[in-house]
Amino acid sequence: KVYNLTARKPITDRKVAQQLSEAYGTPIEHVELGYHDYVDSMKARNVPSWVSRDAAAFEKMKASGIDEDAHNYYPDLEQLIGRKPESFLDYLTNEKSQRPGKKFAPKPSDFETVSKGGKPVEAQ
Repeated sequence: KVYNLTARKPITDRKVAQQLSEAYGTPIEHVELGYHDYVDSMKARNVPSWVSRDAAAFEKMKASGIDEDAHNYYPDLEQLIGRKPESFLDYLTNEKSQRPGKKFAPKPSDFETVSKGGKPVEAQ
């Protein structure tokens, strides 16, 4: 048997940025880059070229909208684990998803890197 392990439903990069902003209490902007700008931004961060190409190809595929088609999502994961999987927002707000014994109060600067004009900029 083949299992298709996917999320419950699609989520756009823009929605991810919105939910991160809400969870961390700071604005996080989603910046749409073209294929070549995306590759250049990866190179600027010294990401190996094969990773840059693969990641850019994935982003290009996502830009086609294929990952937003609900027909590409399957209930297999829910059937395997016996419960609904967490949504991205559930994960962000679930302290048990984080490091046990720590309060969930991450600083956005610990996690956020934004890219403007194809050049990576560390969050302030």
